Amino acid sequence: MALRWRVAARSSQPQGRNRNAGPTVPYPACPCPGSAVTTVVDGSVLVAALVDSGREGRWAESVLAEGLLASPEEALAAASNILRRVERIVRISRIESESAHVDLLRLDVEWFPFARPFAERVWALRGNLTSYDAWYVALAEALDCPPVTLDRKLSRAIGPMCKVITLPRS
Repeated sequence: MALRWRVAARSSQPQGRNRNAGPTVPYPACPCPGSAVTTVVDGSVLVAALVDSGREGRWAESVLAEGLLASPEEALAAASNILRRVERIVRISRIESESAHVDLLRLDVEWFPFARPFAERVWALRGNLTSYDAWYVALAEALDCPPVTLDRKLSRAIGPMCKVITLPRS
């Protein structure tokens, strides 16, 4: 993974409606199919879009630019941990990781908490997916949109009732 810090248009406040405040419908109700959200993204896609200047980063940037995004709140922790690891192995500097973390928190993503109805679907997927991966899948199924990840293993998993999108092979 080729990394470099990129100052993107995303580093300013999001354009349009700020969905960082949480779901737009009263929780625990889940948006029904036909929701305006078009893509569920995971932490790997978020971080790649922020700091990877290679093929994965360009693809992740295009994913973030294409539609309205949703993600489990866990993606914030996952992405923060990825940034931490990348900084610790000196692939990016401390300043770059701090700036990327600020940008992460400013992304125009609708964040969903872990509770009903997601918890039940996550539990149902436990035989084939980690609870973390199952949360992305459960959210994508509820929103009737694809989860997007750099994790090819997730795209081959048995159990999801949605198509998982990964970076096309070159």
